Amino acid sequence: MGASAQLPSSDKMKTELDKLMAEGMERQEDDRKKRIAKRETRHEAKDLRQKLSSEFAQREVAVEQRSQAKKEEFRQQEKARKKEVDEMLKRKEEERKLLLEEEELKKKKKEEHMKYMHELHLQNARKMQVTKKQREAEDQAKARITEGERKAFRMKQEAESDARVSRKKIDNESRKKRGDSDNEMKNRIATAQEERREQVAKLDALERQKQMSLDTDLKRSMAQIAQLPDAARKPKEQQLETEHKIALSKLHDDTHKKKTKLEVGFRQQESIIKTETKKAQTKAVEEERDAKQEAKSEFGRKVAESTAEVNRAHEEADAKQEKMSKAAVLEGAQMVREEDPKKEHTSVKLETDEVE
Repeated sequence: MGASAQLPSSDKMKTELDKLMAEGMERQEDDRKKRIAKRETRHEAKDLRQKLSSEFAQREVAVEQRSQAKKEEFRQQEKARKKEVDEMLKRKEEERKLLLEEEELKKKKKEEHMKYMHELHLQNARKMQVTKKQREAEDQAKARITEGERKAFRMKQEAESDARVSRKKIDNESRKKRGDSDNEMKNRIATAQEERREQVAKLDALERQKQMSLDTDLKRSMAQIAQLPDAARKPKEQQLETEHKIALSKLHDDTHKKKTKLEVGFRQQESIIKTETKKAQTKAVEEERDAKQEAKSEFGRKVAESTAEVNRAHEEADAKQEKMSKAAVLEGAQMVREEDPKKEHTSVKLETDEVE
């Protein structure tokens, strides 16, 4: 029983056997795949060798073709270089001939230039003489213009100074007239006010005097009836007081009317004074405006005279410069006739054109 217990069961042995068989089959399959892979590698190497051999042959053919092309290119370049040399020799010969012609032309031009320089020297001498005379004419013209402009400037300065003085004088006189008329108005109104106050004071004094007289009359009348019995006295006192009040009221009304009349008269007088003052000031303003307009016209006349002086100086300067310039041109023409009578027309025309 002990020995039989040590042996594995049949199922377990079968499982292990199946496992060993499967592993063997896997190893066989791996070996087969490796053999197939080796065969494919050998075939690829053979194809690669064939491909490389073919490419090498193609490169040899291409190298040979390029060699032939370079040889043909070299032959063409040699042919072109020979042609360029022939053309260069031909150009050299043409250049040599052209150089000879240019030297001959330069020699001729040099002779003409020497002749031209001689004539130019003579012409410059004439031109310098004419230019000198023209510059003198220009300087004298400028001096005349400067003199005229300075004189015109002084005339304008004097005109501006006179205009300022005139405007200031007109302003001061107009201001004084307006101030005098304003002061006169204030004085006249103040006088009228004072007269009104005096008249009112007299009315007040007269009213007080009459009121005192009425009060005295009332007291005297009251004293006369003071001894009468009450029944007879009281009605008389009431009658006297009523008459007194009526008299006072009439007195006050009369005084008020007179004061009102005085006030109305003062206001009318004040209005008349202000109207007259306004007219006087308006007249002063108009006179100021007219005076300023006259001063402005005088200033414009003097400025116009200064402008005319400048214009006159320019006209005289232009006329003098033109006269002296023509004289210089004629002098230059005379020099031309003395040097070469045949060139008189051309040289004179040249000098005339330069002056213009």
